[in-house]
Amino acid sequence: MDNKDSFVIGVLNLHGSFFHRKVINEILAVSLEVLEKEFPIELNNERTKIDIIASDKNCTKYYIIECKKVDNDFKTWVFFQDKKIGDGDKSVVELKSGQPTVIDIIRLVGGQNKLLRTFFTTVNQSITKSLCYEGFEVKIDYEKDGVINISNIHKALNNNNIEKACNQVLSGSRGYALQQMRRSEVTGNGKLAYFIPIVVTTAKLKLCDVEVDNIDLKRGIVIDKERARLKDVDWVIYNYKPNFMLKEENQIPLLSKPEWLNESVDYLMSVYIVNSESLQKFLNEMKYYGM
Repeated sequence: MDNKDSFVIGVLNLHGSFFHRKVINEILAVSLEVLEKEFPIELNNERTKIDIIASDKNCTKYYIIECKKVDNDFKTWVFFQDKKIGDGDKSVVELKSGQPTVIDIIRLVGGQNKLLRTFFTTVNQSITKSLCYEGFEVKIDYEKDGVINISNIHKALNNNNIEKACNQVLSGSRGYALQQMRRSEVTGNGKLAYFIPIVVTTAKLKLCDVEVDNIDLKRGIVIDKERARLKDVDWVIYNYKPNFMLKEENQIPLLSKPEWLNESVDYLMSVYIVNSESLQKFLNEMKYYGM
């Protein structure tokens, strides 16, 4: 290969085009079907494209997938588990069956197809064990010989890329669900369909757990770093409140919402964030639950 072609391949490596193709291959390997790629969606007059839409053979579960390639030697995505800090903490969404995930669903109600949101409570506990409410991308900057550049620590943390990915995949999922809803109205066919938004990333995924007595109130920092736990995980579920849910027409009601839940659940949508090496394992778990 000459230098020019080598340069072209290097640029494509950075862009993530190869990663997109490999993700399709991983989806096919678990006997799912890839229906679309780079599929255009419009929601609230904003246009985006869904990287991949996959489904089971019966088209009852649609997997809306956004591919996010990052330099996994330098970037880690860290999430805080959504759990109560004290008895008076009512901000955590809980059902009798545990903490739920919330996704869009088309369901036949009173002889008509309706777009609703549902608590995806029947998913295996191996899926829902890492349910989170906040995430950050940590960029590790190295000096020579692999030494971490501490002077750049103020530039190391942001949540823009994670939030952008979540807003994009949820807009795509809602937009695609609306398209499927309109198609079912035209054909008159009764339909049951789940829409599962997934971000597949090459970033390392970690859960952070810190007890509140290990946080200094004056300085707002961890007192004892040894007591702060960071755990590697294959995937997390990010219970996120996307921007588009602020519009009244996008606040799709929940199916069978218990009265005692707090109002924030009306704005809540779940994103499944999966490390690329665990994608097959994740999809195999998801295939058998939620129906």
